[in-house]
Amino acid sequence: MTPRVATKKQIEFIVKDLTLNVLEMNGLFEELEKTVDFYSTNKRYIVLHHSFTEDSKTVSWNPIREYHKKVFNTDEIGYHFGIEEVREEGIYEVLYGRKINRKGAHCPQKNMNNLGIGFMFCGNFDIAPPPQDMLCKAADFIADLCIMTGISPNNIQGHREFNTRKTCPGKKFDIECFRNLVEERI
Repeated sequence: MTPRVATKKQIEFIVKDLTLNVLEMNGLFEELEKTVDFYSTNKRYIVLHHSFTEDSKTVSWNPIREYHKKVFNTDEIGYHFGIEEVREEGIYEVLYGRKINRKGAHCPQKNMNNLGIGFMFCGNFDIAPPPQDMLCKAADFIADLCIMTGISPNNIQGHREFNTRKTCPGKKFDIECFRNLVEERI
């Protein structure tokens, strides 16, 4: 059995079809980059916070947003992302705040509003450590964030590391342990 050989005309159609597919794919990647915009971030740190309030099974994100708008005279919540328990015990969701490249309103010390991605854990972790399920869900998300932005897990810092008057993300929050959780996922 002899192999089939394509004609010049058939090859031209195949090449045109491949070219169109490549152009379509490039268009999709351009759209994705516009939407996500992680690749060219100036952010070099992830700054961890806690809400210093009790986490309930209702979404606290909107009241925190309203508080930030009033106190910081801003149009949005100060954090880029946050996590809290919602609906039922042990179910945690990561919530979206500011666009990633937008200046934050979470840590003015050492220019962290410009250089840091603000991530808030809903709860008061001066009283008790955060639940393991919350830490694991946050570590999954932040590991992806580190991969997409190129931020090293070593640059995951607590607000308290920039402002000694703060305890964020809480006295009972072990930042080194959390960094290790993130590192394991990368």
